[in-house]
Amino acid sequence: MKISSITSICSCKRRDLSRPVQFGKVFDVRKLEHLYCPVCASTMFTKEQSREFCSDLTDVTGEDLVRTIEKYENMNLDDNFAKDLPVFNSRQQEIIDRIKIAALENDDLYLDELTDILGSEVARKYSTFSTSKITQCYTPTYHNSLPTLSDEDYADVFFLNCRNRKFNSYEIAQNFIKEKYPTIEHLIPVSRKGKNEDRNYMCDCSECNRNRGSMPFYLWAKQIPNFEENLQIQIDQINRAIQESKLDSIYSYYPKRLSKTIKYLSKGEIDLVV
Repeated sequence: MKISSITSICSCKRRDLSRPVQFGKVFDVRKLEHLYCPVCASTMFTKEQSREFCSDLTDVTGEDLVRTIEKYENMNLDDNFAKDLPVFNSRQQEIIDRIKIAALENDDLYLDELTDILGSEVARKYSTFSTSKITQCYTPTYHNSLPTLSDEDYADVFFLNCRNRKFNSYEIAQNFIKEKYPTIEHLIPVSRKGKNEDRNYMCDCSECNRNRGSMPFYLWAKQIPNFEENLQIQIDQINRAIQESKLDSIYSYYPKRLSKTIKYLSKGEIDLVV
């Protein structure tokens, strides 16, 4: 090795991990399996888990379909990283329960055929006007409040949408599970000059991220049941992942920086243990 190269290496400064890190779109916390969403209190699915979920639900019927669904409902039972944590939130569970009941009543039908039946039931339930209205409520823009759609209405919209768009079984499973992708939630929204730094990052599912929009953190957090308790669960998961080397050392200071930002934005009301 040339002397100049040695000199160059020796002169390199070690990265100061105590300073905020700019990850951009590369944020490996999203790749952790069984990560808890602190907003809707459910388990998020990585893209690999999502693909497996969609494939598993595609070619099964009746009791086999029910058993496959129950495998995912219980996937946290044997995982110490997320033991006893719910996999699906109440809205998603409503969809799952209806599919399981329909599968047992129609033993030879696949997921797309079951969804078509369930969607037709919803279409008969609502008039054209109310169906249009409920569909519009599915993806609105919220400014100072979160959506108030009931679990039943949420499931109605899901089945109606899948039926109207003639999704196949894989697309139906994909349409369901995509809401559970881990996303980067900017604590201070980019539209409000929030930075792409780890201290401004929190992981939540794509549905919760979309529902928040650019709502100020303080107003948003106030509307989330058990937010501090749920976020503490996620922080504990991340700390454990760091200890087990599932995350690079560059994330070592992330939990502390996240906790500090949360405490500041909540005006001291949320004080996480790191």
